[in-house]
Amino acid sequence: MIDRDALDRKQRLLLAVVIIVGSFALSFSLLSWRGYVDADLTSPLEGARAILRGEDPWNNPRFAPGNPWPYNERLFTPLPGQLALIPLTPLPPYYAGATFFALSSGLLAYALSREGLHRLPVFLSSSFVIAAMVAQWSPLLMASAVLPWLTPLAFGAKPNLALALAAAYPRPRWLLVSAAVFAGSLLVMPSWPLAWLHEVQQHHHPPPLLYAFVFPPGLLLLYALVTFRRPEGRLLIVLGLVPQLLFFYDQLLLWLVPRTWRQSLWLTAWSWVGWAGWFIWGYVPNDMGAHITSSRPWVVACLYLPALALVLWQDERSHRSISLLRSWLSQRGLPAVRWLRSSRLTVGQRGGAMGSYPLPLRSARRLTERADGYRPGSGPVRARRSGSPPTPPARP
Repeated sequence: MIDRDALDRKQRLLLAVVIIVGSFALSFSLLSWRGYVDADLTSPLEGARAILRGEDPWNNPRFAPGNPWPYNERLFTPLPGQLALIPLTPLPPYYAGATFFALSSGLLAYALSREGLHRLPVFLSSSFVIAAMVAQWSPLLMASAVLPWLTPLAFGAKPNLALALAAAYPRPRWLLVSAAVFAGSLLVMPSWPLAWLHEVQQHHHPPPLLYAFVFPPGLLLLYALVTFRRPEGRLLIVLGLVPQLLFFYDQLLLWLVPRTWRQSLWLTAWSWVGWAGWFIWGYVPNDMGAHITSSRPWVVACLYLPALALVLWQDERSHRSISLLRSWLSQRGLPAVRWLRSSRLTVGQRGGAMGSYPLPLRSARRLTERADGYRPGSGPVRARRSGSPPTPPARP
């Protein structure tokens, strides 16, 4: 299958080079077209330049609330992440952000292709395109799920999202290395944790599960708890608990959930459905804060819930747990989860009331019936479907 075709090292390097060239062209053209300078990378880059001048990166007069974006942004990047950007400081505006995004995307392509080609549709998603438009860290963080030596950089860039990756794919040795890197950064600026925490307190972007009190379907993410023993389940539930910007690019990590090419394409298609819905009904021109706020329900509905559907249908334990939950709910008739009462969640069953499922779950069932077991950093694991009959014992 194309989902499991492994590439050798030369092919992976060639793929990485192709992605680097394409990602640079995409990011540079979008940054130039929108006039975003280095976009979200502007403040940490200026912080790195301030460090080289011996100044406080959190006390930069170029950044103020009344300035045009991105010079009104707060500096949320910890000091280790700023130090990692020092090699890019000589580059002129637009080139620094595009170069960083291109190199991060090349690392992501090299990492994902180690297990095959089934996750490459992530490069066609709206999450990836928007990340390119604002020169985000998301590809680098996603690559750290497969390349553990990137873990310190992931924590140095976005500790909130790196925490979800650490919960999904725990690597104690690299967590210790990350702690050592943070401790070493105190030698550069002993007071930086206090300055960083002061900035983080101004961060008003809710986690998806907290936003569920505004958009109730987000509460369905709690169903991921029944798959908490699997990396994908832990990733989804911890991502639902950590603060993040619900504007597509932070959710690039959800492409660690699909196991096959079709599942990746399916999630990619939903990402464009979410983007189109937001752009048509939620986009507010010339108001960055308003149109980011309006994207939240679209991100939860069209990225988190389809990813949840994949996680549930990939896990046998979730089928048993949902069956028990369905029985319990059938006596109470809760309208928010009425679909659980009418669904026949039999593992491996091809029939059933498919029309009664929500669209993401209905599509996910078809895509995951024949999915193989997978864990980032390891080879594919073949597993017999639970619905298949057991092999009869041989007669004497």
